[in-house]
Order: sequence, then structure tokens, then C-alpha cells
Amino acid sequence: MKSQPKIQDVVQQIKSDIDLIASQTKGLKNGERFSQIKRMNELKQIATTLEDIDNSLNNLIEEQARKKSGSSS
Repeated sequence: MKSQPKIQDVVQQIKSDIDLIASQTKGLKNGERFSQIKRMNELKQIATTLEDIDNSLNNLIEEQARKKSGSSS
């Protein structure tokens, strides 16, 4: 089973936001730069967590489908 399109869209948007923030950090003062890098890292963690949850859900759905088809045989 593949990832739900909505989750993929959210993860892709987060990654786009990370790229945008990365391009905007050049030339910032150290405090501002640190704040932006912290935000980027938080967004990366959110994207990774969403992907992990999505993969876990897909695995559970596939496992349930296998159990269901195995018990109906």
C-alpha cells in the first residue's frame, strides 16, 4: 500500500519550506541565522516523523489485509 497523497503533499511542502528557509539564511546575523536553522531542524524532524507514521500505518494496513485474507481462506 502506498502513502496517502495528502501526507506526501504535506511532507513535500515541508521540504520546500526547508529549502526556502535555507536559501534565506545566507547573509543573516548569527542570532537570526541560528533561529532559522533551529526552525529548519524542527521542520525536518516533523517531516521525518510524518513519513515514519505514514510508513507504520501502511505496514499495519498491509498486515491487517494479510491476516484478513489468510483467515478467510
